[in-house]
Amino acid sequence: LSKYFARGDYLRVGGQAFSVCVESDLVEHNVTGGGKQSLSYPTEALKTDSTVDTYYYAAYGPKTLPLCRADDPWTPAYYDGGPRGDDLRQAPLYKLDTSLSGAVGPAIGDAALAPRRGNRGGDASIDWRAYGLKRGDYIRVGHPRTGETFRVSTDPAKEFSDTTVPLAQADDAMLEAGLTAQALRHAAYEVQEVRIYCDAMQPALGAGFPEHCNLTAGSVSASGFRLKFGDETTAATEAGGEPGCMVWDDDATAVEAELETLVGIDDVEVT
Repeated sequence: LSKYFARGDYLRVGGQAFSVCVESDLVEHNVTGGGKQSLSYPTEALKTDSTVDTYYYAAYGPKTLPLCRADDPWTPAYYDGGPRGDDLRQAPLYKLDTSLSGAVGPAIGDAALAPRRGNRGGDASIDWRAYGLKRGDYIRVGHPRTGETFRVSTDPAKEFSDTTVPLAQADDAMLEAGLTAQALRHAAYEVQEVRIYCDAMQPALGAGFPEHCNLTAGSVSASGFRLKFGDETTAATEAGGEPGCMVWDDDATAVEAELETLVGIDDVEVT
């Protein structure tokens, strides 16, 4: 399934419209008072509280697709049987006949797309030219109605191949154009984790003595870290003692504010 439906693709199941979620990992749907209804193949439950309606994501892969609302690929949804309350065991899936596939690793400012099917890292190459895409054609990135519209570049100096689709302005296919936040609203966002810790078992610290790992609070002694995103490094705050240094134990709001000073980050959520 992941070879035919990209994250964010629109599909219809039994008369009900969905989009393929751009985020996954969670697997269940709890119905108030009715227990769990798995949206995927049997797997370990992540939540068993049946007193609250909660909607989780199914796995994205060859055998399952995570279903989200048609108007919001970040909000999980489930097949409810439609107006007739159908209980379908098998059903055909329909997708837009103009859908190409996903693109891997898009970033703000990119002037080309890298076609991709399924998850990153697999055998997922796809040639959009096989679908009839050619130079000068219009192409929309993200939402099929509100996504950003481009042309495939007609500049012969721009590579157009199975791995690269050059983007141009919608009103002039010879002028290069880059992706903006509008195009990436339906992208699968990357999640990164930053950990600051001390390993009490390191011999240099005296293995087995956790008291040697006490970290001085930032409010007592300013010490911090910088973060790098692409070619940019944080440089605004001086809370950690030097330009761009965030206090190691600062709150999420301060870290988020500093990251959003970088040109390449339009919006980020820090928890």
